[in-house]
Order: sequence, then C-alpha cells, then structure tokens
Amino acid sequence: MVIRGSSLQDGELIKSLRFIDVANIFPVAILIHRGGKWIYANDAAVKETGYSKEELYNMFFWEMVEPKDQPLIRMFASRRIEESFRDVIKYEINVITKDNIKKPVELIIGMITLEDGRPAGMVIANDITYRRKIEAQLRRSQKLGALGTLASGIAHEFNNYLHKISLCAELIDEKTITSDESRSYISQIKETVNRAYQMIARVLSLGRSKPEELSFISLNRLNTEIKNIVSFFRATLPKYIVVEESYEPFESDSLGLYAKIGQVEQLVLNLLTNARDAVSDNKEGFIRVKTEYASNLETFPLGSDWLIIKVEDNGCGIEPENLERIFDPFFTTKSQLAGNGLGLTVVKNIVRSYKGYVSCESELGKGTLFKVYLPVVSRDEENHFQKDYYRLESLVGYGITVLMAEDDPTVRTLAKKALERCGFKVLTCCDGIELIEKFKECFDEVDLVILDINMPRLSGDKCLEELVKIRKDTPVIITTGYIGNRDIISKIKNFESKIEILNKPFRVTDLIDKIKQMIS
Repeated sequence: MVIRGSSLQDGELIKSLRFIDVANIFPVAILIHRGGKWIYANDAAVKETGYSKEELYNMFFWEMVEPKDQPLIRMFASRRIEESFRDVIKYEINVITKDNIKKPVELIIGMITLEDGRPAGMVIANDITYRRKIEAQLRRSQKLGALGTLASGIAHEFNNYLHKISLCAELIDEKTITSDESRSYISQIKETVNRAYQMIARVLSLGRSKPEELSFISLNRLNTEIKNIVSFFRATLPKYIVVEESYEPFESDSLGLYAKIGQVEQLVLNLLTNARDAVSDNKEGFIRVKTEYASNLETFPLGSDWLIIKVEDNGCGIEPENLERIFDPFFTTKSQLAGNGLGLTVVKNIVRSYKGYVSCESELGKGTLFKVYLPVVSRDEENHFQKDYYRLESLVGYGITVLMAEDDPTVRTLAKKALERCGFKVLTCCDGIELIEKFKECFDEVDLVILDINMPRLSGDKCLEELVKIRKDTPVIITTGYIGNRDIISKIKNFESKIEILNKPFRVTDLIDKIKQMIS
C-alpha cells in the first residue's frame, strides 16, 4: 500500500503500512516534513494541533511555531537536511494550535530516508504542559521551603523573647501588688504572651515545620482554633470585606475530632483564601464562617454525627461547567500570580483522609458556599485530661536538685529564680561543655537535668550522649523554641534515659508538671 502526502508533486512516497499503524498507536504527535511542508502526520498530531491532516499537509512546518522562533527553526531544519545530519536532538519550544493556544512541547528531531532514497525530517512532539506546571509548582515549593526554614528560625528567636516576658510576669509576686489595676496589667501581659505563642505555633504548623500526630480535639477547642485562624487571616483582607462568624457552642468536651489540628486549620485557611479571592473586587463583599453539629443526615451513613464547617462568600461565583473540576489538581481560573490550582485539592485530600465529605454550591455572580463534613467521635470522660492549674506558692520541690543548662543569661536567671521559689536546688550552666563538667562532679546528687537543644560548644543531643555515659538513668527535660531537624528528634527518642521535651515559651507551672512527671 502506498501513502501519498497531498503536498507532494514529485512522487515521493511513504510506503509502510506497518509504520502508519505503529505511529497512530503512540499518544504523541509524529510528523514528517520535506521541502518545508509536512508530508505525514499521525492521529495524535491532528488531536494536539487541532488541524486536519489536509490542513497540515498544506502548511509550512514553521507556521505552527511562535513567530519569534520561526527564523531559527527554518534555518536549523534546512541545514540538517542539506548536510544530512543523522544525530537525534531534543529541545523545547512553544507551538500555536489552530485555536491560537500556545502549547509547550518537547521536540525530538531526527533524519530518516524515504523509499526514494532521499532524506526527510522526522519530528516527535510531546505536550509538556503538565510537566511545566509540575516544575513551576516544584520551584514554588522550594521557595516556600526556604521561607519556611527562615520563618522557623525567626519563630525560635521570637519564642525566646516571649519566654523571657512570660517568666518575668510569673515571677512578679501577686501578694506585693496592692492595686487591682496593676494585677490587671500583669494578667494582660500573660494573656498577650499566650496569644503570641499560639500564633507562632499556628504558623509553624501550617508550614509543616514541626511534626504533628493525630490527637483528640474537642469541638469547643476546634471552634477556638478556627476563630483564631479567622482572626489571623482577617489581617490579609481589605477593610471593605466584612467577615461574619458563628460557632455552635458545646456543653461538654467529650465530643470532638480525631485529627491533626494543623490540617484542619489548613483546610479552613484554604477555603478562606478562596473566598477572599472571589470577593476581592466586590466593595460590599462578605465572608461567612460557621460551625454546626448535625446527626443522622439523610445523605450520609445513618448513626453518624458530623461537624459542619461552612465558608460562604458573595463573590463572583463559579461557572457551572467548572464546578466538577474545582477539586482537580492544578485547575484554576485565577491568574498565575493569584493561585496554583492546589488549594481546593488539599482541602479535598484532608477531608477524605478523615472519612469526611466536602460540597460546593455556587451561583455565577452571586457567590459560593463550601460545606465540610467531618465525623465526630466521643471520648470517655474518664480519659478526659484536665490540667491542674495551681499557684506557685503551693509547688514544693524541697530535696530535689536540678542541673540546668541555658545559654541565654536572662532565661537562665529567671528560670533559676522561679525554681528556687518553689523549693528546688538549682545548679546552672551556660553551655553544653560546662554542663558535662559539672555533671561529672556531682552526678550522684543531681535528680534531673534541664537543657536547651540548641547550645554553644556542645549541642543538646551530644550532651545527652555524654550524660548517658556518666549515668544511664538520668531524667532529662529538653527545652526548645523549635526543633528544625527531625533526625535529632528521632535520635533523642532512641536514648534509654527518661526524656521529655518542653516547648518554649513555657509557664513555670508547665515546667513543674514535667519535673513531677519525671521524678514520680
């Protein structure tokens, strides 16, 4: 069987039925050109370009290339045919389809000989649009990773500052304060420090800087966390966008979710970001955030209880034909700078991992409503941990000797005073080397060691190795504002000694809790 290219005038032939069958199997465009025009195109070439075979055979091969690249392509192709280059080359370029869509392709170009013994150019064109998106996302992820590392370092330093403020506030003896107004100021300082620490913790959690495990989260706490993330997000909104909030209260903390709080915050943040982008051009824009409790919903399995998180806006809405695609990876109607098409995909994946559901209702020009359904679980009241908050005056540590290493002199002094007030005998060191030297001298009288993971001269994990060599059963509390290296965490967990980690900033009561837990 003889296949003739319709642009041929001199009887040149492509004469292999087997070649035609094989070429049409491949999902990539395969084309052959000679004399500046295409003489063969497989079915994939027709699909990718939008042109029929007849249209392709009447086109010069450079007509599908961007105008700026046409002279280079023409010169390059003609030289290869004239000089009979036989090596195969590969490079990337943008082509223009019949619908005037710019499409990035990877070209593999080589020379072949047809039945008449004369050379022709063969081109294999692979659409790399998806690969370009992946590469762009990878570059963005790498930038975000670098920013996350920087933010984690800043958060560590910021936590140290908060820690000093917190310790100072706790060391102020309330008995010496005669004014209710002064007591109010001290209370506000403590509350502000606590809120600042929670903000840093949320930032680190959203940035995945700290490992996180599944845990029980009561519905009341979840309401508080969502309220905090909305408050945190509100600062990014133009003043004309109104945020309305409604959270269903719960009498007991026995109901909740078994989840990672950082992931729940992430899905809420992604939905808020989506709503913000939708209402950004609406001078009367609003975003509504609401939580509800529901059970035995008709559309879901019977006997199940659900927490429903609603995020609604009165923005531009979503076109009906796009509703089914909004959760697809990389699908976006926003500009390249405004979004990467992964926000709602992340929401769907998080919800699915908790065996929940997410729905979207939207009307073009009127707004959008997202509903997230998360399964509620119960926790036995006997397992409900309630912290015993007590006053410093009631905490007694007489007979207990603590060896503490802290490189920050202010934190070291404040922590020493706080522990001594509670009756502990405190020995202090400024770095890891001094800690080991002092421990060698008095290891038999030290009941517990407190050290910072990041210390000069000898790091915390190295200190642990030396401590274990001296006395294997030494209880150790490690304090840190941020542990950036997960290998160190794993290494710490492998030690035989009794070890606990206490994140900064901590209250004196938190430290006492740890000490009592370690020596009991």
